[in-house]
Amino acid sequence: MPTTNLRTGERVRGAEWFHEIAGAVGTVVRAVEVNGDDWAAQDLLVRFDRPVVIFSEPQWTSFHSAHNF
Repeated sequence: MPTTNLRTGERVRGAEWFHEIAGAVGTVVRAVEVNGDDWAAQDLLVRFDRPVVIFSEPQWTSFHSAHNF
């Protein structure tokens, strides 16, 4: 099972295919590992350097799974 590797304090850039945060740069505030029988993932709380529009409202922080970055 692959392990996740994003840690608190690391810098991340939003993936181009995730349009709401595409190219936005932020800092991981919290990284929580979640796993099951044959999978592992992370949920991340990220504080962006600039507001990004999510759900039609400007946001400074976002909580998403690591595969979004």
